Order: sequence, then structure tokens, then C-alpha cells
Amino acid sequence: MHRYAFTMLAIVFLAGCAAGSHLPPLPLPPDVRVIPPEASVGPDVARLSGAWSGSWLQSDRPSFDALVVVERIGDEQATVVYAWGNHPLERGVEGWTRVTARVTTGPGLTWRAAGRTFSFRLDGTGDALLGTAQIGQAEWVIYMHRTDGMVAQE
Repeated sequence: MHRYAFTMLAIVFLAGCAAGSHLPPLPLPPDVRVIPPEASVGPDVARLSGAWSGSWLQSDRPSFDALVVVERIGDEQATVVYAWGNHPLERGVEGWTRVTARVTTGPGLTWRAAGRTFSFRLDGTGDALLGTAQIGQAEWVIYMHRTDGMVAQE
């Protein structure tokens, strides 16, 4: 399974490089804001702060766009807005949710929403967020680029 996930992440990376950072507008709450991390937050964890965009892939399903906005982050938890568009399992319905995520080693983030488990971690450069979503028996993968200009900064 890890080899499969690695292969899919490589495909997502290449697709992301080819596609650039264009992302159609996704629904967001009107009050979405990125609040800079407190000075006491470790620098590696603080790099998770901001907006990240990409497209989910799963081998036999259509892809769909997503945005992760890490609004507020501490060393143990973060407030995250997760937005999605054209979700093939939801009949093309777009939406968003605000969740409390756990900060993990890596650094990364993980949360459960609507019976799905989401896990993300920074790549070695801190310029990309690699993610997986466990949806039923299927594992989706995503390679996200920093897109801070899409949301307000405090």
C-alpha cells in the first residue's frame, strides 16, 4: 500500500508541476483568516500555517480540487478550513468544513470528518504539503502547493 501511495504522490507531483497553481474558486467561509503562529510555536510546525491547494487523485476515479487553510496553529493542534470542489463521490457537490486538527510529527496534520481520515505532512523543503484521505476502502492522494494569496492574512 505504501508503494502505491508513493507512486500516486509522484503522479500527483508531476501533474501539479504541469498544471501550475491554477485552482478554480472553491467555497470558503466568509470569516476565513490566517493568523500568524505565536512566537512559541516551533519553526517547523509554523511552516504549516497558510493556504495550500491541489487536486485529489485515486486510481480509478475522477480527480477533484481541494484547499486546506491552516488558520491558526499551535504545537499540538490547529484550526483548519478544508474546502473541496466537484467531489465525484458527492455528486459534484462543493463545500467546506472547519475542523480542529492534531499536529503530528513530520510536521503534519491529521483529522477525521464525515467518516473520513485526512493526513498531511510537509515535504522536506516545506514548500509542499503531501496528503492522503482514507475514504471507505479507497486511499486518495494529493500534492498541495502554498497558495497564501487566496485568503486574508492577519
